[in-house]
Amino acid sequence: HRDLHSFPTRRSSDLYSLTSSATGLPDITSNTFTIVAGSSSKLAFTAQPPSTGTAGQAFSVTVQVQDPNGNQVNSNAQVTISSTPAGISGITTATAINGSATFNSLILKAAGGYTVTAAAINLSNATST
Repeated sequence: HRDLHSFPTRRSSDLYSLTSSATGLPDITSNTFTIVAGSSSKLAFTAQPPSTGTAGQAFSVTVQVQDPNGNQVNSNAQVTISSTPAGISGITTATAINGSATFNSLILKAAGGYTVTAAAINLSNATST
């Protein structure tokens, strides 16, 4: 008789062990192990641009380098911020430190609706929501 079990998705950097139990048998627990992040594949905003603001008023965003499962990856990717329509200014390129790039003092020059995009070579872009 075989029981199949599924395990929830886990984030990296946590320490885990597995325990098995069956009627009439003692529980067995594995040695502890760490789940590590996979290869970098995408960018994600961990601090979004504000949903409303004033033209010319500075704001900040934070972008994370992630694996396909959304785990932060230790990366020094060069990340660039742009907007649609064009109009974002400030320091729009930053090097990720341990997989995170923070952009302070970004400014949208004119009133209107904007989409902010983060891009890096060989990674899927992130688009603000």
